[in-house]
Amino acid sequence: MVINSENFDVRKERYGVFLGTEETASNKGNKEIIDEAFQVFPVFVQWCKEHGVGQLYNLVRIQKHGNSADLDNEWLLTRKRDLVTLLENVAILKPSGAKDPIALHYSYIPEALDEVKRTFLWKLYEQLKPEKLPDLNELEAWRQIATEYVELAGTSESRTYLVNVENLCELVSACNDRITLKASLGINDEINFLNDLYLYFSEEERKLFYSYKLVANQKDQLLKVENTIRTDSVCDEEIKDILELLQQPTRAILVSEQLKLPDNVCGPLGLNECINKIIGILAVKKDHE
Repeated sequence: MVINSENFDVRKERYGVFLGTEETASNKGNKEIIDEAFQVFPVFVQWCKEHGVGQLYNLVRIQKHGNSADLDNEWLLTRKRDLVTLLENVAILKPSGAKDPIALHYSYIPEALDEVKRTFLWKLYEQLKPEKLPDLNELEAWRQIATEYVELAGTSESRTYLVNVENLCELVSACNDRITLKASLGINDEINFLNDLYLYFSEEERKLFYSYKLVANQKDQLLKVENTIRTDSVCDEEIKDILELLQQPTRAILVSEQLKLPDNVCGPLGLNECINKIIGILAVKKDHE
C-alpha cells in the first residue's frame, strides 16, 4: 500500500514525510493523513471485491518492518494493528467449499513446516471445513498474510484462523464417536480420513494420540490411546463374544480393524491371550462354586 497526498509535509530531501514522536505541526498533520487513509483502506478493498478485482490478497499484506529512528514506531505499529483488525473482517477470501467470500477472521489457514505438509493438512481440513478454507492455489498467499498479521499482533490468541494439526485433532476429538464425526463434520468416509490423519503425523506429532480422542474402537467410540487400548490380533468374533459375556469389554479396548495405526502406538491383543483370559476367569468361577 502506498499513500499519496498533496497535503503531506515532506522532508527536504524528499525521501519521506515527517512522522516522528515530537509534537510538531508536520508530524501531527502527516499522521492525520495516514490515520484517515488507514480508515478508508478497507472500504477500498471492499470496492475492489465488488468490482471483480482478482487476487485481493495482494492488497492486504501488512508487514511489520523494523524500528526506525525517524519514525514514531509505537504510533505506526498501533495503526497497523488497528488496520489488521479492520481487514480481518472484510469478506474477500474465496472459500474452497462455498460460493460467497468470507473474512479472514472466520477462515482456517493451515500452517505446517513446509508446503508439502501444508497441502496435506489443507486436504485433511477440506474434508471437515471446506467452507472455511481458501482455495488451494491461494493457500500460500493467505498463509503469508495470516503469519504477518499474527506477527503484528504480537500474539496468536485472537488470531484463531492460523491453524495446525493439533487444532484439527481438537475438532476430531470433540466428536466423541464415529457417527458424530461423520454426520456433524460432513465426512463421507471417516475411516479413510482418520488413516490419512495418522499418515500426516510426524514422530513428534504421534504424542497427539495420547492427548486427543483420535482412535475409533470396535464400539465406534473415539478414544485417546491409553495403556488399555490394543490393536486387534484376535480375529475371532466368537472369542470376543465370550469375553463380552464374561463382562470383559473387549471390543471397547480394541482398535477398529479398518484403522492403520503407526507402529508402536499401542500393542496387539492376540488370540492366545484372550483364550488364556477366558480360562483364567472360568477357573476363578469354578473355585468359587
